[in-house]
Amino acid sequence: MWGWGVRRAPIVGAALVAGMAMTLAAAPANAAPAPPTSAGQGTDTTARLTLPAPTGRHALGTVSLHLVDPSRRDTWVPGQPVRELMVQLWYPADRSPAHPKAPYMTPGAATTFMTTNGLPADRITLPVTHAGQGAPAEPGRFPVLLYAHGSHDNRAGNTALLEDLASHGYIVVSIDHTHYAEEVEFPDHRVETEVHDPDPAHELDTRVADVRYVLDEITALAHGADPDAEHRALPQRLARTLDLDRIGMFGASFGGVESAAAMNADPRIRAAASLDGPLAEPGFGPISRDGVTKPLLNLTSAAADGHPPLRPLLHGWGRVYRMDGSEHLTYSDGEVLIPQAEPVLQIPADQLVQQYGTIAPRRALRLEHTYLRAYFDLQLRDRHTCPDLFDGPSAAYPEMKPGA
Repeated sequence: MWGWGVRRAPIVGAALVAGMAMTLAAAPANAAPAPPTSAGQGTDTTARLTLPAPTGRHALGTVSLHLVDPSRRDTWVPGQPVRELMVQLWYPADRSPAHPKAPYMTPGAATTFMTTNGLPADRITLPVTHAGQGAPAEPGRFPVLLYAHGSHDNRAGNTALLEDLASHGYIVVSIDHTHYAEEVEFPDHRVETEVHDPDPAHELDTRVADVRYVLDEITALAHGADPDAEHRALPQRLARTLDLDRIGMFGASFGGVESAAAMNADPRIRAAASLDGPLAEPGFGPISRDGVTKPLLNLTSAAADGHPPLRPLLHGWGRVYRMDGSEHLTYSDGEVLIPQAEPVLQIPADQLVQQYGTIAPRRALRLEHTYLRAYFDLQLRDRHTCPDLFDGPSAAYPEMKPGA
Protein backbone atom coordinates (compact mmCIF):
# COMPACT_ATOMS: atom_id res chain seq x y z
CA MET A 1 0.00 0.00 0.00
CA TRP A 2 2.45 2.54 1.12
CA GLY A 3 5.87 1.49 -0.20
CA TRP A 4 7.66 -0.68 2.33
CA GLY A 5 10.91 -0.86 0.42
CA VAL A 6 10.12 -4.37 -0.79
CA ARG A 7 8.90 -3.92 -4.33
CA ARG A 8 9.39 -1.36 -7.06
CA ALA A 9 6.63 -0.42 -9.50
CA PRO A 10 6.48 2.36 -12.12
CA ILE A 11 3.75 4.94 -11.93
CA VAL A 12 1.72 4.87 -15.12
CA GLY A 13 3.70 6.93 -17.61
CA ALA A 14 5.95 8.42 -14.91
CA ALA A 15 9.06 7.85 -12.83
CA LEU A 16 9.88 4.92 -10.56
CA VAL A 17 8.81 4.83 -6.95
CA ALA A 18 9.15 2.11 -4.38
CA GLY A 19 5.88 0.47 -3.57
CA MET A 20 4.24 -2.57 -2.11
CA ALA A 21 0.74 -3.88 -1.57
CA MET A 22 -1.01 -0.55 -1.72
CA THR A 23 1.42 1.34 -3.91
CA LEU A 24 -0.49 4.16 -5.55
CA ALA A 25 0.69 3.17 -9.02
CA ALA A 26 -0.07 0.93 -11.95
CA ALA A 27 2.59 -1.69 -12.66
CA PRO A 28 3.31 -2.93 -16.18
CA ALA A 29 3.21 -6.59 -17.11
CA ASN A 30 6.96 -7.05 -16.74
CA ALA A 31 7.18 -5.56 -13.23
CA ALA A 32 8.36 -8.33 -10.92
CA PRO A 33 8.58 -8.05 -7.13
CA ALA A 34 12.00 -8.14 -5.54
CA PRO A 35 12.61 -10.64 -2.74
CA PRO A 36 11.26 -9.52 0.64
CA THR A 37 13.76 -7.62 2.70
CA SER A 38 15.36 -9.28 5.69
CA ALA A 39 15.63 -5.95 7.49
CA GLY A 40 14.71 -6.23 11.12
CA GLN A 41 14.97 -10.02 11.21
CA GLY A 42 16.70 -11.42 14.24
CA THR A 43 15.57 -8.58 16.49
CA ASP A 44 12.84 -8.26 19.09
CA THR A 45 11.76 -4.84 17.76
CA THR A 46 8.03 -4.40 17.27
CA ALA A 47 5.88 -1.63 15.82
CA ARG A 48 2.25 -0.96 16.71
CA LEU A 49 1.11 1.49 14.05
CA THR A 50 -1.35 4.30 14.81
CA LEU A 51 -3.30 6.72 12.64
CA PRO A 52 -3.33 10.45 13.41
CA ALA A 53 -6.47 11.65 15.17
CA PRO A 54 -9.06 13.30 12.89
CA THR A 55 -9.18 17.07 13.26
CA GLY A 56 -12.93 17.68 12.89
CA ARG A 57 -15.59 17.94 15.57
CA HIS A 58 -17.66 14.93 14.50
CA ALA A 59 -17.29 11.45 15.98
CA LEU A 60 -16.95 8.71 13.37
CA GLY A 61 -18.78 5.59 12.34
CA THR A 62 -18.09 3.11 9.56
CA VAL A 63 -19.87 0.25 7.83
CA SER A 64 -19.00 -2.01 4.88
CA LEU A 65 -21.41 -3.08 2.15
CA HIS A 66 -21.21 -6.06 -0.19
CA LEU A 67 -22.61 -4.97 -3.55
CA VAL A 68 -23.52 -7.37 -6.35
CA ASP A 69 -24.20 -6.03 -9.85
CA PRO A 70 -26.23 -8.63 -11.79
CA SER A 71 -25.97 -6.60 -15.00
CA ARG A 72 -22.20 -7.19 -15.42
CA ARG A 73 -19.98 -10.25 -15.49
CA ASP A 74 -16.64 -10.43 -13.69
CA THR A 75 -13.90 -9.82 -16.25
CA TRP A 76 -11.29 -11.94 -14.54
CA VAL A 77 -13.09 -14.93 -13.02
CA PRO A 78 -14.39 -17.43 -15.61
CA GLY A 79 -17.90 -18.50 -14.80
CA GLN A 80 -18.57 -15.65 -12.38
CA PRO A 81 -21.86 -14.21 -13.67
CA VAL A 82 -21.85 -10.98 -11.64
CA ARG A 83 -19.55 -8.14 -10.69
CA GLU A 84 -19.00 -7.95 -6.90
CA LEU A 85 -17.63 -4.99 -4.96
CA MET A 86 -16.95 -4.06 -1.36
CA VAL A 87 -17.42 -0.46 -0.29
CA GLN A 88 -16.89 1.17 3.09
CA LEU A 89 -18.75 4.22 4.35
CA TRP A 90 -17.18 6.65 6.83
CA TYR A 91 -19.70 9.05 8.35
CA PRO A 92 -20.37 11.47 11.23
CA ALA A 93 -21.72 9.39 14.11
CA ASP A 94 -23.26 9.71 17.53
CA ARG A 95 -20.68 9.48 20.28
CA SER A 96 -21.29 5.93 21.43
CA PRO A 97 -18.54 4.07 23.28
CA ALA A 98 -20.54 0.83 22.95
CA HIS A 99 -19.37 0.37 19.36
CA PRO A 100 -15.83 -1.05 19.03
CA LYS A 101 -13.40 0.71 16.73
CA ALA A 102 -13.17 -0.84 13.29
CA PRO A 103 -9.90 -2.49 12.20
CA TYR A 104 -7.75 -0.89 9.52
CA MET A 105 -8.32 -3.90 7.25
CA THR A 106 -10.57 -6.92 7.58
CA PRO A 107 -8.75 -9.96 9.02
CA GLY A 108 -8.52 -11.95 5.80
CA ALA A 109 -7.38 -8.97 3.75
CA ALA A 110 -4.80 -8.06 6.40
CA THR A 111 -3.41 -11.61 6.46
CA THR A 112 -3.14 -11.68 2.67
CA PHE A 113 -1.50 -8.26 2.66
CA MET A 114 1.12 -9.23 5.24
CA THR A 115 1.82 -12.65 3.69
CA THR A 116 1.99 -11.47 0.09
CA ASN A 117 4.51 -8.80 0.94
CA GLY A 118 6.70 -10.74 3.33
CA LEU A 119 5.95 -8.55 6.33
CA PRO A 120 6.60 -9.84 9.85
CA ALA A 121 3.05 -10.04 11.23
CA ASP A 122 4.42 -10.93 14.66
CA ARG A 123 6.29 -7.60 14.84
CA ILE A 124 4.11 -5.12 12.91
CA THR A 125 0.56 -4.44 14.08
CA LEU A 126 -1.72 -2.58 11.69
CA PRO A 127 -3.63 0.42 13.09
CA VAL A 128 -7.10 0.53 14.58
CA THR A 129 -9.33 3.23 13.12
CA HIS A 130 -11.12 5.99 15.04
CA ALA A 131 -14.55 4.91 13.74
CA GLY A 132 -17.14 2.90 15.65
CA GLN A 133 -18.17 -0.19 13.71
CA GLY A 134 -21.83 0.29 12.79
CA ALA A 135 -22.32 3.25 15.14
CA PRO A 136 -25.57 5.22 14.72
CA ALA A 137 -25.23 8.10 12.29
CA GLU A 138 -25.36 11.63 13.62
CA PRO A 139 -28.62 13.38 12.66
CA GLY A 140 -28.19 15.76 9.75
CA ARG A 141 -27.54 15.90 6.03
CA PHE A 142 -23.97 15.57 4.80
CA PRO A 143 -22.30 15.80 1.36
CA VAL A 144 -21.11 12.51 -0.12
CA LEU A 145 -17.57 11.91 -1.38
CA LEU A 146 -16.48 8.82 -3.30
CA TYR A 147 -12.89 7.64 -2.93
CA ALA A 148 -10.97 5.62 -5.56
CA HIS A 149 -7.75 3.81 -4.69
CA GLY A 150 -4.71 3.46 -6.94
CA SER A 151 -3.53 0.22 -8.50
CA HIS A 152 -1.86 -2.16 -6.01
CA ASP A 153 -3.89 -0.34 -3.38
CA ASN A 154 -7.19 -0.96 -1.65
CA ARG A 155 -9.83 1.02 0.20
CA ALA A 156 -7.71 1.22 3.37
CA GLY A 157 -4.70 2.97 1.85
CA ASN A 158 -5.81 6.52 2.65
CA THR A 159 -7.80 5.91 5.83
CA ALA A 160 -6.33 8.91 7.66
CA LEU A 161 -7.64 11.23 4.95
CA LEU A 162 -11.06 9.54 4.77
CA GLU A 163 -11.47 9.76 8.55
CA ASP A 164 -10.47 13.40 8.60
CA LEU A 165 -12.99 14.35 5.92
CA ALA A 166 -15.74 12.45 7.72
CA SER A 167 -14.86 14.22 10.96
CA HIS A 168 -15.55 17.52 9.17
CA GLY A 169 -19.05 16.50 8.12
CA TYR A 170 -18.69 14.40 4.97
CA ILE A 171 -19.85 10.87 4.21
CA VAL A 172 -16.99 9.15 2.39
CA VAL A 173 -17.66 6.03 0.31
CA SER A 174 -14.41 4.14 -0.30
CA ILE A 175 -14.61 1.62 -3.16
CA ASP A 176 -12.62 -1.61 -3.44
CA HIS A 177 -12.35 -2.31 -7.16
CA THR A 178 -12.23 -6.10 -7.14
CA HIS A 179 -9.16 -7.50 -8.99
CA TYR A 180 -7.75 -3.97 -9.29
CA ALA A 181 -7.31 -3.79 -5.54
CA GLU A 182 -4.50 -5.98 -4.27
CA GLU A 183 -6.82 -7.77 -1.85
CA VAL A 184 -10.56 -7.59 -1.15
CA GLU A 185 -12.29 -9.71 1.50
CA PHE A 186 -15.97 -10.57 1.12
CA PRO A 187 -18.40 -11.48 3.93
CA ASP A 188 -17.93 -15.21 3.29
CA HIS A 189 -14.20 -14.66 4.07
CA ARG A 190 -13.22 -15.19 0.44
CA VAL A 191 -10.28 -12.96 -0.51
CA GLU A 192 -9.97 -11.87 -4.14
CA THR A 193 -6.56 -10.59 -5.23
CA GLU A 194 -5.22 -8.35 -7.95
CA VAL A 195 -5.12 -9.40 -11.60
CA HIS A 196 -2.93 -7.36 -13.91
CA ASP A 197 -4.84 -5.59 -16.67
CA PRO A 198 -2.52 -4.74 -19.59
CA ASP A 199 -5.03 -2.25 -20.99
CA PRO A 200 -5.38 0.92 -18.89
CA ALA A 201 -8.36 2.05 -20.98
CA HIS A 202 -10.22 -1.17 -20.09
CA GLU A 203 -9.30 -0.72 -16.43
CA LEU A 204 -10.60 2.84 -16.49
CA ASP A 205 -13.85 1.83 -18.17
CA THR A 206 -14.39 -0.95 -15.61
CA ARG A 207 -13.70 1.34 -12.68
CA VAL A 208 -15.99 4.08 -13.97
CA ALA A 209 -18.77 1.50 -14.43
CA ASP A 210 -18.14 0.43 -10.81
CA VAL A 211 -18.51 4.03 -9.65
CA ARG A 212 -21.79 4.55 -11.46
CA TYR A 213 -23.16 1.32 -10.02
CA VAL A 214 -22.06 2.32 -6.50
CA LEU A 215 -23.84 5.65 -6.94
CA ASP A 216 -27.00 3.77 -7.93
CA GLU A 217 -26.77 1.63 -4.79
CA ILE A 218 -26.06 4.60 -2.53
CA THR A 219 -29.11 6.30 -4.03
CA ALA A 220 -31.18 3.22 -3.23
CA LEU A 221 -29.81 3.30 0.31
CA ALA A 222 -30.85 6.94 0.69
CA HIS A 223 -34.38 5.94 -0.33
CA GLY A 224 -34.66 3.26 2.34
CA ALA A 225 -33.31 0.13 0.61
CA ASP A 226 -30.58 -2.11 2.03
CA PRO A 227 -28.20 -2.72 -0.90
CA ASP A 228 -25.96 -5.08 1.06
CA ALA A 229 -26.07 -8.53 -0.59
CA GLU A 230 -26.45 -10.24 2.79
CA HIS A 231 -28.88 -7.55 4.02
CA ARG A 232 -26.90 -7.03 7.18
CA ALA A 233 -28.27 -4.41 9.53
CA LEU A 234 -27.38 -0.85 8.59
CA PRO A 235 -26.39 1.85 11.10
CA GLN A 236 -29.32 3.77 12.50
CA ARG A 237 -30.25 6.95 10.59
CA LEU A 238 -27.51 6.43 7.97
CA ALA A 239 -29.88 6.52 5.00
CA ARG A 240 -31.33 9.89 6.04
CA THR A 241 -27.92 11.56 6.26
CA LEU A 242 -26.89 11.11 2.60
CA ASP A 243 -27.18 14.39 0.69
CA LEU A 244 -27.15 13.19 -2.92
CA ASP A 245 -27.45 16.72 -4.30
CA ARG A 246 -23.85 17.31 -3.17
CA ILE A 247 -21.60 14.53 -4.47
CA GLY A 248 -17.86 14.78 -5.13
CA MET A 249 -15.14 12.26 -5.89
CA PHE A 250 -11.39 12.00 -5.36
CA GLY A 251 -8.72 9.38 -5.76
CA ALA A 252 -5.02 8.62 -5.55
CA SER A 253 -2.83 7.98 -8.61
CA PHE A 254 -4.92 5.95 -11.09
CA GLY A 255 -7.86 6.63 -8.79
CA GLY A 256 -7.42 10.32 -9.57
CA VAL A 257 -7.75 9.61 -13.29
CA GLU A 258 -10.82 7.51 -12.48
CA SER A 259 -12.37 10.31 -10.43
CA ALA A 260 -12.10 12.83 -13.24
CA ALA A 261 -13.39 10.33 -15.83
CA ALA A 262 -16.32 9.34 -13.60
CA MET A 263 -17.22 13.00 -13.11
CA ASN A 264 -17.25 13.47 -16.88
CA ALA A 265 -19.41 10.37 -17.30
CA ASP A 266 -21.94 10.89 -14.50
CA PRO A 267 -23.83 14.16 -13.94
CA ARG A 268 -24.39 13.28 -10.29
CA ILE A 269 -20.70 14.00 -9.51
CA ARG A 270 -20.28 17.76 -9.19
CA ALA A 271 -16.55 18.08 -8.43
CA ALA A 272 -13.47 15.86 -8.50
CA ALA A 273 -9.95 15.87 -7.11
CA SER A 274 -6.82 13.87 -7.84
CA LEU A 275 -3.89 13.04 -5.59
CA ASP A 276 -0.92 12.83 -7.95
CA GLY A 277 -2.84 11.18 -10.75
CA PRO A 278 -1.43 11.25 -14.32
CA LEU A 279 -4.55 12.98 -15.63
CA ALA A 280 -3.03 14.38 -18.82
CA GLU A 281 -1.14 11.24 -19.86
CA PRO A 282 -2.09 10.39 -23.47
CA GLY A 283 -4.45 7.45 -23.79
CA PHE A 284 -5.92 7.76 -20.30
CA GLY A 285 -9.52 8.35 -21.13
CA PRO A 286 -11.49 11.45 -22.03
CA ILE A 287 -9.66 13.84 -19.69
CA SER A 288 -6.37 13.58 -21.59
CA ARG A 289 -8.23 14.07 -24.87
CA ASP A 290 -11.12 16.43 -24.19
CA GLY A 291 -10.38 17.96 -20.81
CA VAL A 292 -13.01 18.72 -18.20
CA THR A 293 -15.53 21.51 -17.68
CA LYS A 294 -16.54 20.75 -14.09
CA PRO A 295 -14.38 21.73 -11.08
CA LEU A 296 -11.15 19.73 -10.77
CA LEU A 297 -8.31 19.97 -8.23
CA ASN A 298 -5.03 18.14 -8.82
CA LEU A 299 -2.47 17.90 -6.00
CA THR A 300 0.80 16.55 -7.33
CA SER A 301 4.18 15.47 -6.04
CA ALA A 302 7.44 17.16 -6.89
CA ALA A 303 8.20 14.18 -9.16
CA ALA A 304 5.17 15.01 -11.35
CA ASP A 305 6.99 17.81 -13.15
CA GLY A 306 7.65 15.36 -15.98
CA HIS A 307 3.95 14.75 -16.61
CA PRO A 308 2.19 16.48 -19.52
CA PRO A 309 0.60 19.77 -18.39
CA LEU A 310 -2.96 19.56 -17.11
CA ARG A 311 -3.92 23.22 -17.03
CA PRO A 312 -4.75 23.45 -20.77
CA LEU A 313 -7.34 20.71 -20.22
CA LEU A 314 -9.16 22.53 -17.40
CA HIS A 315 -12.04 24.36 -19.09
CA GLY A 316 -13.93 25.22 -15.88
CA TRP A 317 -12.79 25.88 -12.31
CA GLY A 318 -9.44 24.14 -12.04
CA ARG A 319 -6.28 24.27 -9.94
CA VAL A 320 -3.01 22.32 -9.92
CA TYR A 321 -0.64 22.44 -6.95
CA ARG A 322 2.72 20.74 -6.46
CA MET A 323 3.81 19.89 -2.91
CA ASP A 324 7.50 20.71 -2.50
CA GLY A 325 9.57 17.94 -0.96
CA SER A 326 6.98 15.25 -1.72
CA GLU A 327 6.99 12.03 -3.72
CA HIS A 328 4.18 9.90 -5.15
CA LEU A 329 3.61 7.94 -1.93
CA THR A 330 3.38 11.10 0.15
CA TYR A 331 -0.32 10.97 -0.76
CA SER A 332 -0.97 7.80 1.25
CA ASP A 333 -1.16 6.59 4.84
CA GLY A 334 2.41 5.40 4.48
CA GLU A 335 3.57 8.99 4.92
CA VAL A 336 2.86 8.65 8.65
CA LEU A 337 2.84 4.85 9.10
CA ILE A 338 6.12 3.88 7.45
CA PRO A 339 8.24 5.98 9.86
CA GLN A 340 6.55 4.08 12.71
CA ALA A 341 7.44 0.74 11.10
CA GLU A 342 10.99 1.74 10.21
CA PRO A 343 12.58 0.30 13.39
CA VAL A 344 11.35 -3.12 12.24
CA LEU A 345 11.87 -2.71 8.51
CA GLN A 346 15.13 -0.78 8.80
CA ILE A 347 14.61 0.95 5.47
CA PRO A 348 17.67 2.93 4.31
CA ALA A 349 17.24 6.66 4.66
CA ASP A 350 17.83 7.31 0.97
CA GLN A 351 15.08 4.87 0.05
CA LEU A 352 12.64 6.57 2.39
CA VAL A 353 13.44 9.89 0.71
CA GLN A 354 12.92 8.31 -2.71
CA GLN A 355 9.49 7.04 -1.67
CA TYR A 356 8.22 9.88 0.52
CA GLY A 357 10.46 12.85 -0.16
CA THR A 358 11.90 15.20 2.41
CA ILE A 359 8.75 16.89 3.73
CA ALA A 360 7.85 16.16 7.38
CA PRO A 361 5.06 13.54 7.50
CA ARG A 362 2.64 15.49 9.70
CA ARG A 363 3.13 18.60 7.61
CA ALA A 364 2.44 16.67 4.41
CA LEU A 365 -0.81 15.34 5.84
CA ARG A 366 -1.87 18.80 6.99
CA LEU A 367 -1.31 20.23 3.51
CA GLU A 368 -3.18 17.40 1.80
CA HIS A 369 -6.09 17.46 4.24
CA THR A 370 -6.39 21.25 4.25
CA TYR A 371 -6.44 21.68 0.47
CA LEU A 372 -8.78 18.78 -0.20
CA ARG A 373 -11.28 19.77 2.50
CA ALA A 374 -11.21 23.44 1.50
CA TYR A 375 -11.82 22.45 -2.11
CA PHE A 376 -14.87 20.30 -1.38
CA ASP A 377 -16.17 22.86 1.12
CA LEU A 378 -16.01 25.43 -1.68
CA GLN A 379 -17.52 23.29 -4.43
CA LEU A 380 -20.17 21.37 -2.48
CA ARG A 381 -20.98 23.71 0.40
CA ASP A 382 -20.18 27.13 -1.09
CA ARG A 383 -18.11 27.64 2.04
CA HIS A 384 -14.73 29.39 2.07
CA THR A 385 -12.98 27.36 4.77
CA CYS A 386 -9.62 28.94 3.93
CA PRO A 387 -10.22 32.33 2.31
CA ASP A 388 -7.94 33.10 -0.65
CA LEU A 389 -6.38 29.60 -0.53
CA PHE A 390 -7.08 29.04 -4.22
CA ASP A 391 -6.36 32.60 -5.38
CA GLY A 392 -2.60 32.12 -5.58
CA PRO A 393 0.40 31.02 -3.51
CA SER A 394 -0.51 30.85 0.18
CA ALA A 395 1.72 32.39 2.82
CA ALA A 396 0.42 29.83 5.33
CA TYR A 397 1.29 26.89 3.05
CA PRO A 398 4.38 27.93 1.06
CA GLU A 399 5.17 24.30 0.16
CA MET A 400 2.16 24.25 -2.22
CA LYS A 401 3.29 25.78 -5.52
CA PRO A 402 1.16 26.28 -8.65
CA GLY A 403 1.68 23.34 -11.02
CA ALA A 404 1.44 22.97 -14.77
